[in-house]
Amino acid sequence: MWQLLPFAIIRYIWKIIFQGKSLDIVQLVWIAKSSATWWWKAIKVNSKIHLDSIIADPFIFSLLGDDSNSSVVNVPWSPPHLGFLKFNVDGACSKDGQCGVGGVLRDDKGVTLMKFSHSVGTGSTLLAEILAIKFDVDYFVK
Repeated sequence: MWQLLPFAIIRYIWKIIFQGKSLDIVQLVWIAKSSATWWWKAIKVNSKIHLDSIIADPFIFSLLGDDSNSSVVNVPWSPPHLGFLKFNVDGACSKDGQCGVGGVLRDDKGVTLMKFSHSVGTGSTLLAEILAIKFDVDYFVK
């Protein structure tokens, strides 16, 4: 994936030069990440990693190592600072677009204070992640 990123950036700049458009850094980052992701997906056809997840956080490859066909990434939990709480959330979607969210609230000792899991209908993995965060914010505001 990282080897494809420079080509995606050069392609975008090349198009800007020959189409007479102005450089937009935000658009450059978005197009470079999504182009590199689509090219990578063309190479790794059997990968179970959702494209939205890669575009949102390309550093997922650093966690996967050489086995980029895996959809499971184990990241150790770290406690919040003394006196703070920590929400961990996740959103996921099946191949047919059915999505769900879940999360857990823990204190600085790792004690679970709350858990949740809900179906959120159809959508993308990125949308499911956002809805998981929204649920946490709504819970805390109430």
